[in-house]
Amino acid sequence: PFPKSGHVLVLAAGAGREARALLHRGYRVAAAEPSERLYTALARLAAEEPRLTAYRLGYEDIVRAAAGEGPTPAVVGERFDAVLGLDFEPPADLG
Repeated sequence: PFPKSGHVLVLAAGAGREARALLHRGYRVAAAEPSERLYTALARLAAEEPRLTAYRLGYEDIVRAAAGEGPTPAVVGERFDAVLGLDFEPPADLG
């Protein structure tokens, strides 16, 4: 079951629709989005909401960091009560 409170990571967060819904319900949210355009909107929301942290990165950044093949994004060191993976299409080179 989804936790009733806590810290949630939203991957492929877009402009923040799901992040807003979670914030409205009292969660702390870390939201990751690789698209510069969408991340810009997400970052604006994060600037207004202290319980939201926005990251410009995608699934592949996290997978590569976990495999030791790239820099480790700050989000990798955080602990979460739940993770939402939205609209995921794995890159061809990740098999």
